[in-house]
Amino acid sequence: MVMYFKKVVLILTSLFILAVFCGCDAVDSLFTSGDTYKINAYIGEVSLDECSFIALEDEITPFFEEFVSKDPDITSLIISIAKAGEDIPGWRTVYSLKKETEQYSRAIQVDSLDIEVPSFIIPENLPAGFYSMVFKVMGGKNVLQRTEKDFYYMGNIQFSYEGIDVHLPGISENQQLISKGQVVLLEAKLEFDPALDPYFIWYNGKNIITEGSYSEGASLVLWKAPEHSNFYQLSAEVLPVKGFDTLAGYSRNLSVLVSSNAVDVNLISENVPELVNWYVFEGNLNDSKTASVEAVRSITPSNNNINIDPKWLPANGTYGLAAGFGNAFTLPKTVVPTGRDSWQLLFRFMSLEEGSILSVNFGASANVVMDLSIVEKNIVLTLSSPLRNVSRVYNLPLDKESFITMGVSFSVAPGLVTAKVNVLGETAEEGELALAPLRLEANAGYEFQILLGQVNEEAPSAEQGEADDTQEEQEETIRQFDPYFTAIWDEFALYNKPPMELIVQEIKSAQIYE
Repeated sequence: MVMYFKKVVLILTSLFILAVFCGCDAVDSLFTSGDTYKINAYIGEVSLDECSFIALEDEITPFFEEFVSKDPDITSLIISIAKAGEDIPGWRTVYSLKKETEQYSRAIQVDSLDIEVPSFIIPENLPAGFYSMVFKVMGGKNVLQRTEKDFYYMGNIQFSYEGIDVHLPGISENQQLISKGQVVLLEAKLEFDPALDPYFIWYNGKNIITEGSYSEGASLVLWKAPEHSNFYQLSAEVLPVKGFDTLAGYSRNLSVLVSSNAVDVNLISENVPELVNWYVFEGNLNDSKTASVEAVRSITPSNNNINIDPKWLPANGTYGLAAGFGNAFTLPKTVVPTGRDSWQLLFRFMSLEEGSILSVNFGASANVVMDLSIVEKNIVLTLSSPLRNVSRVYNLPLDKESFITMGVSFSVAPGLVTAKVNVLGETAEEGELALAPLRLEANAGYEFQILLGQVNEEAPSAEQGEADDTQEEQEETIRQFDPYFTAIWDEFALYNKPPMELIVQEIKSAQIYE
């Protein structure tokens, strides 16, 4: 019993002594306040928690998230930069209360730490990289609390994030008004140093849509609108540098309205009996003529480019399929019925680079070809066979900043192929420029297949060059086979003997919405 009583007395005595010391200032150097003080900093107009990337000449303004003016223990705030846990010597910023009698050298004296204190910038000679900003809340010479927040210093590395653009398929008057179930293309607009490979995280509200790096094409993302009418908040967080889990990237958001009242305007409609194939390129390669997905009706990468994925590119508020040299896509093969030898292509596209934009390969051996190319901002129609080539240049300027609506009529008869280009022109009285047809004597057979873009034959390796070629000449030979895009396809249709009056009417209707 005596031993038990002594233990109780010892415990009570220890608690009493501890309570006495807790009232003394000296204990502040032994016991910190933990997370009592919530300290942060603004980088420009956003907090360090919201964006952890700091650029050259960004102004940094520290602040307490809760009032501390009535705390008698706080006398100053010291901010330093640490690398791998060690403070970088020779630099720090000190904010000291004017009431404090013992001042730090070169301290910024303030009346209160609750009001906005003067800002500071990172030293110019600090190399770009991952650091920690260290906040020390001081009570005299004692550290009341030490808080670290990670950041990445960009220095003079170029990076700017403008915002998010939304691109709708087809022709639309309002880019923020989206139909239920419609697939739109979201684009994060930014400029950055070529040495960077920014990382993107896309959100619908708080739910992640997708994520990936710029080199993986993640600055563009397809988003299918929900089936419920409502406003939706879409956002994209962009990290200029990936690999640091504690960093927050630059964020931009966009509010869009999904509505059942939105009007989806296409160049044509499916209510045409002569319509064979129709593609609106709404984030897929499916034929839009029917509601069901039939693989035989879908566009597919050409055999030589079977491993390529469709590339969707934005332009003037809309978007479409990008095709070109080494990025070719084939439509289903079409058999020519007896007595049905006249056909019409109708499409909307934007020219990107010179080269073949589409071709029609006739016959089982595909040795008779109709090709449509862009050469020096002109449209060139070519009919070719093993024996002869004929071409016609149409001097119609092509604006790379806008879409052009065009039709190509062609006929197949025994021993003869004819083709004609029809282009929507602003100066044409009837809204159409009917250009003279091109004729080629050739046996085209009884089937044809349409190709968007141009097949890239296997590029030669350096070993396949001439023995006396220099390394630069061999590399130039290989570069000639590098894939590139010649056009963006917004809509494409194939008619069998379409009534011309209907085609002109469809074009005029579409022109109203351009």
